[in-house]
Amino acid sequence: MDVTEEILPENVLIEAEDDLTVKMTYIDGYHNPVGWVPNWWLWDPMVPEHVFGLAGNVTYTNWNVDPHLWDGEGICTGPFKVTQFVADDYVLFERVDTYWGDLPAVEEYVHKLYGDRGTLFAALEAGDIDTVDYIGVPHASVEDYQADPDIEVEFVEGISIYYLGFNLHPTAGYAPLQEEVLRQAIAYAIDKQDIVDMVYGGHGEVPDGWIYRDSGMHNPDLPQYEFNTTTARNMLLAAGYTYVE
Repeated sequence: MDVTEEILPENVLIEAEDDLTVKMTYIDGYHNPVGWVPNWWLWDPMVPEHVFGLAGNVTYTNWNVDPHLWDGEGICTGPFKVTQFVADDYVLFERVDTYWGDLPAVEEYVHKLYGDRGTLFAALEAGDIDTVDYIGVPHASVEDYQADPDIEVEFVEGISIYYLGFNLHPTAGYAPLQEEVLRQAIAYAIDKQDIVDMVYGGHGEVPDGWIYRDSGMHNPDLPQYEFNTTTARNMLLAAGYTYVE
C-alpha cells in the first residue's frame, strides 16, 4: 500500500502500518477529538495501487491516475461488486464470495434508476421493484402504503436534519437578524414539534443539535430553545422591540 503524501494536510502525518492499518498522527499541536474523521477522506479515498499505480497504465485500457476521472471497470471493497452498468437505467451488483466479512444472503441485486420520484413509486406500487432505498416514501403516502397488503412500510432512524437558516447579510446597510436576541426570540417562537407532526406526519423528532444522537461527537448538553411564545415576547420587549397582537 502506498501513501501519497502530496494530497495530505501539512499538519497530519499518514502512515501505512501494514496492508490493512492506516495510522493518522496530528503534528505541530494540531488536534481533533477522538473519533473525528477528516472530511477530505470523503473525496480522497484509499484506492488500489494495482489499478491507479503505474502498473495500471499497462493493465487497464481506460486507466487514469486520478480516481475521480476513472471510467474503467467497477471497483469496490465491500460484499458486492459491479458487474454491469447501463447509464440512466440500472446497475447490477454481484456478491463477492471472497469478501472478508459476513456474506449477504442474496447473490446479486439490481439497483434500478428512475428519472423522477413519481415513476419510482409507480414501479413500487406495481410490484416491479422490491424496495425503495434511502430516500424513503413521501410522508403523505405512508398511510396509503400501510393499508396496502402488498407493501410493507418500515420506520428507521436517519441522520437528515432540516433547519431554518438566518440570512445575516446586510441589505442597504441594515440586517436586523444580525441581532442575536432577535434570532433567539424567533427560535423560542417556533413550535418545532408541531412542524414534525404536521409536515412529516410525526415521523421524526426534534434534534438537539447538528450532530445526530448516535454519533460519538454528539453533545447532549447544548442549550435548547423550547417552544415558548411568552419567553420570546419578553426577550423582544426587553431589547426594545414592540409587537402587535
